[in-house]
Amino acid sequence: MLNLEQMLLFSDKHTDGYTRIRQTFGEQVCFTLNVDSQRTLPDGTPEEITCEVEHIFRVFDSPKGGFIPFADVGKDHYVRPSENLALVEMLFERYSRHT
Repeated sequence: MLNLEQMLLFSDKHTDGYTRIRQTFGEQVCFTLNVDSQRTLPDGTPEEITCEVEHIFRVFDSPKGGFIPFADVGKDHYVRPSENLALVEMLFERYSRHT
């Protein structure tokens, strides 16, 4: 299992980091994932956060490999907007129930 908190770092000019990591390691590894902790979580709008959560579920929800939603990254550091953390947590719970 890998916990990668900055998935957008793995992006290249053709593929976003989530898709690239999933294509490379997806059937061999389970991931714990949050929205990107350096870009989306601190500065993302509600729409950007929602889009990234939906993308995570589309890319990683699979019986081969897969992921565990991890919505509490940064909670204990008090450096992330609490409303963004709450939104991620709510969206992960909502989408987890539908998969």
